[in-house]
Amino acid sequence: MPNSTIEQLLAKLKIRGDEISSRTPLTIAVSEDDLVRIEALSRLYKLPMEELSAQLMSEILQQVEARIPYKPGPKVIRVEDEEPIYEDIGDMPRYLEIKRSIEGKSKH
Repeated sequence: MPNSTIEQLLAKLKIRGDEISSRTPLTIAVSEDDLVRIEALSRLYKLPMEELSAQLMSEILQQVEARIPYKPGPKVIRVEDEEPIYEDIGDMPRYLEIKRSIEGKSKH
């Protein structure tokens, strides 16, 4: 194997190890139907159920977060391309505030 291939392999292993070590165990209750789906996907893709579940949850959370609706308020916070951008008075600002609060607590 050329040296660069070994370096790439080591870099991939480090990234993978960092991903796994940064995970926090979470126990959740799922319906029997969902458990069957998870197990079927686990067998299909030859992934441990825990890893598959973590990947599914991560992807779903990213999509949910991206779809929290923007609700324009009365206050203009900036102008872009001569168009006013209004403050968001929907759920996103509160969500981000809660998220930052939780992240701040977990770093101490």
